[in-house]
Amino acid sequence: MRLRHEYYCQVAHDMALKSCMNQKHGCVIVYNNEIIAQGMNRKYDAMKEVDSIHAEVNAINQLRKIMHKKDKNFIQKCKLYVVRIGTPNMDYPLKDSKPCSHCTKVIESVGIPEVYYSTNDDFYKAYDTYVKRRPNPSLFTANGRPTSCVVC
Repeated sequence: MRLRHEYYCQVAHDMALKSCMNQKHGCVIVYNNEIIAQGMNRKYDAMKEVDSIHAEVNAINQLRKIMHKKDKNFIQKCKLYVVRIGTPNMDYPLKDSKPCSHCTKVIESVGIPEVYYSTNDDFYKAYDTYVKRRPNPSLFTANGRPTSCVVC
């Protein structure tokens, strides 16, 4: 399982490398161990109140295009991975990429139950599951420890 997490993290990292933004984010959505959507943050000139589309939203927009072709319960088997990478002179290390409040709402509205994000050279499972509908999903369990952790 760890190798799969590392692979998905690497693909998200590679997507982030394609971003033209200063803060480079990449995202992949996985279903049954297959990447079905991917995205990166990018400029979006058509929107006056927003400078960019976040990687998570970009990937979810791709996911929405295929959702109608899938079984209605397929989203419960999806996982989202998002990373932010540092600058080239730092050799692109992982940086904190916890989804912002807007992205969290979009992820929740689609119903993706597992979200993983990078945090300064580490990679954490962000949320247990949205099925539990906690009011403020967070990285930490009641005992203050991460729910799950894999290093990319």
